[in-house]
Amino acid sequence: MIRFLTFDTKNPNSILSCVRTARENARSVREIISSSMWEHLNQSYLMLTAAAARRELSDPHELFTSVKIASQAFTGVTDTTMTHNEGWHFCRLGRQLERADKTSRILDVKYYVLLPSIAWVGSTLDNYQWESILRSVAG
Repeated sequence: MIRFLTFDTKNPNSILSCVRTARENARSVREIISSSMWEHLNQSYLMLTAAAARRELSDPHELFTSVKIASQAFTGVTDTTMTHNEGWHFCRLGRQLERADKTSRILDVKYYVLLPSIAWVGSTLDNYQWESILRSVAG
């Protein structure tokens, strides 16, 4: 399952597929984005392809931490090196839309799946689950 969600190129939502698509999209707007953005995105792609080439995923936590840091660093590079014009606003809008979509999906799953019955709403278990879910989406 980890390989499917992380490296499977047939899965358009895998991390590698998303970064590859972002890299190809960045290539098509190369004259608009900063060199630092391109270099960082390319470096992230190369890191993931190298990890995918290894048959054994020895430390998934380390890889996912690296992916998270690379994503956050790309956001920082984008905010500090790109001219704050329409392209920059488009990037920010896309990031916020993606965040809202993923958050709503996670909350939907919590609402319908995690509680054993409707009687548990408002219970200690319900409160702990909401706290965990909101922390997982940085809410």
